[in-house]
Parts: sequence; structure tokens; C-alpha cells
Amino acid sequence: MANLAKQCSDTEVGIVLHTLADGSHKLSARSNSYFDCASFCARLGGGGHFKAAGSTLWGEFSFLKNQIIDTAVELMEKYQRDGIA
Repeated sequence: MANLAKQCSDTEVGIVLHTLADGSHKLSARSNSYFDCASFCARLGGGGHFKAAGSTLWGEFSFLKNQIIDTAVELMEKYQRDGIA
């Protein structure tokens, strides 16, 4: 799913969050370019590679969604300040 999300026009990263049967939530991130998915997911307790990473999260879905969005925006703003984006 994250691969599909990143295929949209002008998309730097695809991020998908879905709930598993045990109540946990699976986060997947896939990048097209400069967005470091490993760093992004590490901030959320996960890990992976530069262009593909993930995490298993526990908690209320809407809280996690907002946390994920805030983290992604924070990284994108950092990339812009650093002249990467």
C-alpha cells in the first residue's frame, strides 16, 4: 500500500497505517527521493532502510495518526531548512 501511495504525482513519501487483528497498528513508509524512512520510523519506535521502513505501534488510532503526521511534517520542514528538499 505504501508503494501505491508514493506513486501519486509530486509525492515524496507514501505512509500507510493500518490496524492488525491483535489491536496493534502497522506503519509502513516508502520514499521516492530524499525522505529518510529509516529515520522517520526510528522516531516512532521502528526502523528499516532509507527508502523503506516500518514500525508496529500500540495506542489509539487517531492519536497515532496525528503523531505520524507531525513527525513527517517535522522531518520535511527540516529537509527544507537544510536545503535537501
